[in-house]
Amino acid sequence: MDNFVYVNKSWNFIKQKNSENLLLAYEELHDGIFRVFCVDNNIKYFTILYPPSKKDIIGKSSTNDADYNDFINNYKENIDKNPPYFLMAVDFPNLLKMGNKLQTHDSSRPDSKDKKYISCWSSSGDDLENHILWGGNEAKFSLEADEAEKYVDIYFDPIFGDTWLKEGYAVWENVPYGGYLYVSIYASKTNLQTNFGLNLILDGNRVRFSPNGLNTGTHGFASAPVLVPNYFSNGWWDYDADNGLVPNMQGLGKFDIYNTEKEIMRFLNKIYLLGSSYQYFKLDSDDIAKIVAPYFIRIKFVNVLGYSPKILFFMSLYREIV
Repeated sequence: MDNFVYVNKSWNFIKQKNSENLLLAYEELHDGIFRVFCVDNNIKYFTILYPPSKKDIIGKSSTNDADYNDFINNYKENIDKNPPYFLMAVDFPNLLKMGNKLQTHDSSRPDSKDKKYISCWSSSGDDLENHILWGGNEAKFSLEADEAEKYVDIYFDPIFGDTWLKEGYAVWENVPYGGYLYVSIYASKTNLQTNFGLNLILDGNRVRFSPNGLNTGTHGFASAPVLVPNYFSNGWWDYDADNGLVPNMQGLGKFDIYNTEKEIMRFLNKIYLLGSSYQYFKLDSDDIAKIVAPYFIRIKFVNVLGYSPKILFFMSLYREIV
């Protein structure tokens, strides 16, 4: 994998860079979709071009069809005639698989018969309330000297399809000795009420069905329950496609439900940062994790009082083409 900073730009911007003597290259992702890019120092400017036949692509530029035809008719053939685009950050064997154009790397992209995905890089998630793609919280921190910690929660709206997290990139400034970073996947809390359908009781922060039967509890669901895997099989709930959500009265279930936010998986645990990095540092992974609301990413930085560090973070993602 490479260490470039990826910046999504328009096709006109990419052409302008080409006119400034920067070479163009492209990757054919699948089904005639192209990622066209050029490299300027450590920045890789790119744009995604979809075939005009693909309608209703979320985030597709209004000029996409004309841009796509311009690329195919006026640029692609010349790119194929160019010498291979050798970059220090490229996997050379994969580069040569398809001659002079870049071959998409074998990866953990979760393509299947029914779903196709595209690679994305972003510092923000989605706005769940207003259903705005990429309109959510941004993964950046600027801490004051009296702030002990700060975190940001990144959500991905299922209305835009599935999202998988692959890896992250961080750059920081003025981080003191002892400052550190966490990145985790959380489950949102399940909301409860005390007015009707009172079949539930609380076991600490865990929600269970009342052992005395229907209408003998203290709480009822006020939102769709959010399942949290119980890896020790001592949860209060089971779930499968045939039977749905079923209470496990013996406490041997595979899932739990919580009335608080619950950490499910921690990707980065107390990773110490120091000083100023001056460029993005890649937090690589061989694994990917599916993450759509009500599950979310929490990025947290713990500070040393008396210092005012800044941290920027962006993610490498696979987003479903819907």
